[in-house]
Amino acid sequence: MRKGQKTKFHINLPLGTFLCIIAILFSIILLPNLPFENEIFTLILGMLCWFLLWFFTHDLAHFIVGIIAGVRFHYYYLGRSDIIKLKGVIPDSLKRTLIVLGLKIERNRSRASKAGFAAMYLAGPLASILTPFAVPVTIL
Repeated sequence: MRKGQKTKFHINLPLGTFLCIIAILFSIILLPNLPFENEIFTLILGMLCWFLLWFFTHDLAHFIVGIIAGVRFHYYYLGRSDIIKLKGVIPDSLKRTLIVLGLKIERNRSRASKAGFAAMYLAGPLASILTPFAVPVTIL
């Protein structure tokens, strides 16, 4: 493997979408059933819910909005984030440990406009920023 090449584990679109939905549904079902009488378990399970909502809503939002906008995808993958290319954003010591779920865009089959691609790109961060707020709101 060449230096700088990303390691990717490919997951087909139906399976990747299914895994995202199951993880999100698990969090949604667990959240209102947290053991509020036990603060430690509430904190631990609340953090699990927060992580699942943060991690899995991101690419599912990209996928759903992308499909609606006309973006086509090859597959999901586990690999390194493209954010590691940005200078000064992520410390060098952490760059190798940032593993993300991603979507490979099939540009030659996509018929989305620039606005469609922009909406698809925006959907992921919005989902992963907004949905985890359900956890502290539920706990409080």
